[in-house]
Amino acid sequence: MTQQPPVTKNKARRLRLRTAWKRSWLEGGFFHERWDELSPARYAGWHEIANWVKATALLGGLSLIAIMVDTARGIAGSVLKGLSDAFTFTTGDVCGEPSTTR
Repeated sequence: MTQQPPVTKNKARRLRLRTAWKRSWLEGGFFHERWDELSPARYAGWHEIANWVKATALLGGLSLIAIMVDTARGIAGSVLKGLSDAFTFTTGDVCGEPSTTR
């Protein structure tokens, strides 16, 4: 059985993470700069938007198209299988009664 890390180590790690999170949202921090790039995107044209915003939007759009195509393929396959099962005939005479072997 593995030993659990001491509680003080875990608290120190959470304190470091909380401090880094708050620092990244301060003026000049990583998240603050990303937010400044993202907020004017609604009003800016395609050429004024940051490249990472365009790449994220394109990747999201392509993923959505892939999901829709996969779903449509599954639905079409189910419908075609149901139709082929509906038109499967058993061997028998013209009235649909099974033929008897003589």
